[in-house]
Amino acid sequence: MTLSDWIQKHALPTTAAGFDAILAELPQVELLALGEALHGAEAILILRNRLFQRLVEQHQFRALALECSFPQARCVNDYILGRGDRAQFDDWLGHGMGILEANRELIEWMRAYNETYPEAIHFYGFDMPLGKASFASPSFVLDAVDDPARKQRIADLIGSDSDWENMAVIQDPSKGIGATPRANELRVEIENLIAELRNAQPGRTAAQHDAALCRQLLAAHAMMASGASYSQTLGIRDAMMADNLEFILNRERSRGRVFAFAHNSHLKRSQAQWSMGAITHSWWPAGARLSATLGPRYAIIGTGIGESAENGIAPPDPGSLESLFTGDALLSLSSAPSAEFDALPTRSGSALNPTYFPWSRDTARDFDHLAFVATSPYHRGGLPLQAWDGTQS
Repeated sequence: MTLSDWIQKHALPTTAAGFDAILAELPQVELLALGEALHGAEAILILRNRLFQRLVEQHQFRALALECSFPQARCVNDYILGRGDRAQFDDWLGHGMGILEANRELIEWMRAYNETYPEAIHFYGFDMPLGKASFASPSFVLDAVDDPARKQRIADLIGSDSDWENMAVIQDPSKGIGATPRANELRVEIENLIAELRNAQPGRTAAQHDAALCRQLLAAHAMMASGASYSQTLGIRDAMMADNLEFILNRERSRGRVFAFAHNSHLKRSQAQWSMGAITHSWWPAGARLSATLGPRYAIIGTGIGESAENGIAPPDPGSLESLFTGDALLSLSSAPSAEFDALPTRSGSALNPTYFPWSRDTARDFDHLAFVATSPYHRGGLPLQAWDGTQS
């Protein structure tokens, strides 16, 4: 049997029946992730929406976590729980995510669900704190501080958010505030806050998590200001993603299971790689960290795409994994012939969208299941590709 024959024999439809068949293989899973092959495929967002709705209705999933800023996304959760009547999508979901129609539709579905059923579902972001163009200011940590004197000291050390969210540091580390005496003093204050919060109450409270997240963010700012490699900063970002997902999972465990959605490169198990010109950046993604700590409680569905003219993705190169699919499909890799997957060539990438990564020879090890969409338009409401910030993945 050829690999193409094997795929056709085991392929499932991207329907409720297909979703249910996939879930039947994952009885131990508490955190199920769906990766996206690129930022810009409407068909993947629609697949995500349908899958999450089925997970909520039939499989006891009670939380959604998206690749957006952890502290910023709390406003979305308040909205879907009925605490506020006006949706501020652009403010709540940064880096263009708030303008995507499929994201708005999913959030509105969650709010409507909570208005109908007594057992509420929750929304989270699990990305690191992000500003409008770079790493965020650490000002979100002020919500974790009860003592007025300490809160004022921390606020004074933070100063203006714009001091921290200066995109110029990416090209010129000297523009960064992260390695200044003021930032170092702030790091000491945060360490003291963490110690105080841990002494006050056992377990990982929301305040403790915010303080620990702030510590990591300050480390990222320090690395940026010290001229650290992009691989190092990407690694810190994914470490924060993994920590956030574990916190979300622990918080939701008594209520139900958690569904996460982000780029394949953040959720897969092997090292992530991103080639920018002659330089290839490598780092350990959140998925590798989660696999190490959660074991069989974590599972990942990696998506792939056939073609997308609007994203500059031509039909798959002959012999590539994507070329072996004949239409939209779900595929379990539990019995996949890994050696045959390893031998496949990697298809060409995108001529327009720098966030598109084809499936690679590690695909059968990176993911538990695959979801393939034959074609897709660009996502509704998205920024024009010529304005795309290729550093966001």
